Amino acid sequence: MNRLAEGAPGVKEEASEANTKPSFRLSDAWRAPFHDLPIRDEIIYQCLPLGREMAVLEVGPGSGFTAFRLARHVREIVSLDAAPHNIARLQRTLKGVANLRLVCGDIAQPDIARITGGPFDAAFALDVLQYVPQPHLLFRRLAEVLRSGGRLLVLWPNYPPERTGGVAYVATRNVLDAMLRDAGFRGWEVYTLELRRFPALLFNAFHDRPLRFLRSLRNRTGDARPQVYDQTWTLRSQQRLEPLKVPLNLAWAVLMAAMRLRGTCFERTPLHGENIDGNLLLLARR
Repeated sequence: MNRLAEGAPGVKEEASEANTKPSFRLSDAWRAPFHDLPIRDEIIYQCLPLGREMAVLEVGPGSGFTAFRLARHVREIVSLDAAPHNIARLQRTLKGVANLRLVCGDIAQPDIARITGGPFDAAFALDVLQYVPQPHLLFRRLAEVLRSGGRLLVLWPNYPPERTGGVAYVATRNVLDAMLRDAGFRGWEVYTLELRRFPALLFNAFHDRPLRFLRSLRNRTGDARPQVYDQTWTLRSQQRLEPLKVPLNLAWAVLMAAMRLRGTCFERTPLHGENIDGNLLLLARR
């Protein structure tokens, strides 16, 4: 049974599986933002409890697809992005989502609670922490915007910056625990994350291998593998691939449905010890 650490080490509290089922409508094929396969979204639906009366904060909206789909499951979603040009693009592509609010700002800035509103019942940040120069500020600000009892989900590749292309790296579990404790979180647990065998086979065959081939062609010209959304194949190719948006969105929907046939997509393993290099999932409670 997965559990959340409660305050001092050794005292535990149960953490339930979310298992919210992501919804799909045929109109999503043309209404949803153009996007790469939304595999990371499965972590939200699997691990973050959601409800229709909840207000949720998203840090780093990327293409906007996550907010587009998540809006159906919650009362309000606020998407925060530090890049004005991405906020402007999302305002165009997501203008039909009534319960979505887009905010331009840096998660580490002192007045982030004021500009985002809230308090929020839940918050999440997918592949963001490695780009925050002072990660302790990310946790502190997220604690400030969450209500008492609010939940946090953070996913990031915790490796030295030369490997991720980011600027932040949490060296040990003690350092991470100290940041969360100082930020004001009441309980947390950290996991390593990997795809289960069946969805991993499908993901590798129908998504990862084709994209690795495209990246190998790009790398021959000297371009590095993209690390932030502005550099991704999805965004850079958006205008050229727009005529393929409907079949690609349908193909991703079919692939994701197939990956869920045998249950949840991801397996999480509680992290023990001081060495915390890996793809990490943090679940915390304010």
